[in-house]
Amino acid sequence: MKDITKSDLLNNIYTNPMVLVQWYEPWCTFCMGMEETTQALYKKFGKDVVFLRISPDKTKTWEEDVDIQAEKFFCKVTPTYIIFEEGTPIYRNQARIPYEEMERVLVNLVKRHT
Repeated sequence: MKDITKSDLLNNIYTNPMVLVQWYEPWCTFCMGMEETTQALYKKFGKDVVFLRISPDKTKTWEEDVDIQAEKFFCKVTPTYIIFEEGTPIYRNQARIPYEEMERVLVNLVKRHT
C-alpha cells in the first residue's frame, strides 16, 4: 500500500483503472482497527488494484486536504474508503467496514477488468 500526498491523488485515480483510496489518520482508533482488513485486501488484490493511503496530517495542511476531500470526494471523516473504476467512484464507506463487503466489491471489479 502506497502513502501519497494530495498532489499524487488525482493523477493516480485517473491513470489507473482500479484504485482503492483510504483516507486515514495515524492517531485514529478506527483507522488502526481497519489496518488488518486493509492489509488482507492488499495481499489478495494488490496485483490488480492500486491501493493508496492519504493522511491529511502527513500532507501539507488539513485545510488544503479537506478541500480536495470535501469538494471532490466528500470525505469528512477517517477512515474513509473509496474504490475508483476508470476514475469514477464506485464504492464508498466510512469507519469500520467488514472485510467481506470490500472483498465482494473488489472481486466484482477485478472480474470486469479481466
